[in-house]
Amino acid sequence: MACRVGITTDPGTRRKEWEAAHPDLTDWRILAERPTKTEAQRAGETEALRAGCVAEAGAYGPESARWFVYYFRY
Repeated sequence: MACRVGITTDPGTRRKEWEAAHPDLTDWRILAERPTKTEAQRAGETEALRAGCVAEAGAYGPESARWFVYYFRY
């Protein structure tokens, strides 16, 4: 089973988007919360490498928003 790590400012909406794209999505988790997009991207890349997952390339939103790092399998 493949896995993915990404960042978002709205985990609920992002999860629904991924569930629509991957109906077999399982094990959705929020791995971290960071105060800036840059910090979240760094944390996401680290988690993706650690787990052997695809790191989502980018996310839209202001740098200074509350950012979440998420993980799921599909």
